Amino acid sequence: MTTLKITLSVLFLSLIYCCPATAQQAFNKTEAYLNANKVWVFGDSGGLDFRSGVPVSIKTAMIHGTGGYSSVSDTATGDLLFYSDGTKCWNAQHELMPNGDTLFGNSGTLYLTPSGVSPFGRSTMQGSLIVPVIGDTGKYYLFSLNNEGQLRPNGALFYNVIDMSLDNGKGDIVPGMKNILLDSSNLSEAMIAIPGNYCDIWVLVHALDRTVKSNVYKAYHITAAGIDPVPVTSTGEIGSWVGMMAVSPDRQYIALTGFKLGAPAGVGGLEVARFDPATGMVSNAIELQTAAFGTFACEFSPDNSKLYVSDFIFPNMDLVQFDISNYTQMAITASRELISSGLFSDMKLYNDTIYVLSQTAVGSYLSSAKAALHISAITHPDVSGTGCNFTSNTIAHNFASTITFPNDVALPFSGETFNTQLLDTLHCAGWSQGLTLNPGTALPGAEYTWSNGTDSSSLNVTQAGVYWVRYSDRCVTRTDTFRLAGGTLVQPGITVNGYDLSASQPYPAYQWLRNDTVIHGATNRVFTVTENAKYRVAVTDENGCSDTSEVYEVKNVQVAHGLDIPFAVYPNPSRDYVYIETSQPVNIQVLGMDGRLLVADNDVKKVSVQNLSPGVYLLHIRNQAGILLKTEKLVKE
Repeated sequence: MTTLKITLSVLFLSLIYCCPATAQQAFNKTEAYLNANKVWVFGDSGGLDFRSGVPVSIKTAMIHGTGGYSSVSDTATGDLLFYSDGTKCWNAQHELMPNGDTLFGNSGTLYLTPSGVSPFGRSTMQGSLIVPVIGDTGKYYLFSLNNEGQLRPNGALFYNVIDMSLDNGKGDIVPGMKNILLDSSNLSEAMIAIPGNYCDIWVLVHALDRTVKSNVYKAYHITAAGIDPVPVTSTGEIGSWVGMMAVSPDRQYIALTGFKLGAPAGVGGLEVARFDPATGMVSNAIELQTAAFGTFACEFSPDNSKLYVSDFIFPNMDLVQFDISNYTQMAITASRELISSGLFSDMKLYNDTIYVLSQTAVGSYLSSAKAALHISAITHPDVSGTGCNFTSNTIAHNFASTITFPNDVALPFSGETFNTQLLDTLHCAGWSQGLTLNPGTALPGAEYTWSNGTDSSSLNVTQAGVYWVRYSDRCVTRTDTFRLAGGTLVQPGITVNGYDLSASQPYPAYQWLRNDTVIHGATNRVFTVTENAKYRVAVTDENGCSDTSEVYEVKNVQVAHGLDIPFAVYPNPSRDYVYIETSQPVNIQVLGMDGRLLVADNDVKKVSVQNLSPGVYLLHIRNQAGILLKTEKLVKE
């Protein structure tokens, strides 16, 4: 005898959450981002601390400068790590790092060119930028930017590597990794970092050549392999000096402000463009006509539909709003709304609120003159027009003057969103040997944590259940889930009682087979045979596991049509009784078409069908020895 095992094994590979490259994700809403940007440091010894939940004014060591600041905090705690103005770097204790002086960037730095020492201007608006070293916890790139301008012969981009384990954990610039030249071409004052689609970051700068009116964007790609020195280049619409950039929370748009080169006096410059975080390319740039002189700073709303700009109409620098949801030049230009008149310089989005810098004297923009500083807020920046709720002088402060906030710290997208249901199986045998579960993705050097607390790269299991493994290579974190159902099914047997075959024990479901062919409708525990054949019963247990009995062969079903016994069965169809005329007593059985025994009686000549439902049945007529004399279809009306 052979046994037919029915074992189901189904594999599903399905991402519960897609790769973090989706355009809808806001890079500036993650907990790690909010912590990394919790302490802002800027000029005139000023700063803001958001760790209490509300911004509080703090005092820092950064005395000079009007722009080009950067600061970074711990992604887990929000505690300040270090900050810079592009020329120096200070630790969290507001001490100059041992190797943190004489950086080639931003305010008044001397930069060696092939022709000798070249003086740069006092300030580059986005002159420093901090980016984590991907895959190396505790290390950061500090970029410093000099821009080309009226008093600047050309621009240049440098970077430094800071290791927080140095100087007894207070951090310092790594020896030999200071003032590394990345780009010596003409660059404007704009520099931002944008998370890519897969654990990478783009550092975006804007090239500037006053002679040829350059409008080229350069995107430097940062991955776990380091900084690619060859940038991805693409073309915008305006050649801009001064200028600042911003990126929308969904990373699909950028904006560039400035003073348009080559334009008639009184024509300002502003453009929006699409950005592809997968490739670093800028495309579909639209130049917007704004104010009479130029634009200074810009910021996007949390829902990506609004663009806020400080619009320079001398002597004011007004705060205005554009709606970019209809992405055409005409529609965006026509949507311009004045939010507030004044002297608004920089603006920065943090946790759904846009904070705005303003001053009381235009001299602070044009010289080192001090002026009273105010920090205001736009609390509903997704709302059109004045419904955005601009509130003046929101934050009390202890510093006098600055033009810009610090640059945003952009983090590579964490793999926390990679949650996969890797395996969904019904396993009905082999538990004694165990099953080996393996993670679905190879992450070299990954650390593993299984649901039972083990840290091996695979797991051997010996029973049904739900298992998961979380593993990370410092950049990407994945969680794979395995659901195994089933158990060890006891093989069914067949018991025999006359012509009734029965499964040896109860199960939730049955299916009888004749000569290995399914008998339609034969789904009860008991089945009455009507012909000689090989029979089996397949059963399914409460776990969903199925197994099939050994074959039971029936050979003793006899039909005695040859015996000289006359029969008469009537009426057929019938509603109440069926009469059987024969010369000797007979035994009868009425069966459903699925083999179920419904009526049985011995030594009768009349059968009641009153309790049967209308339909077709089988009438078995046997003699006293049990030999089948006649099988006839019976119709109940």
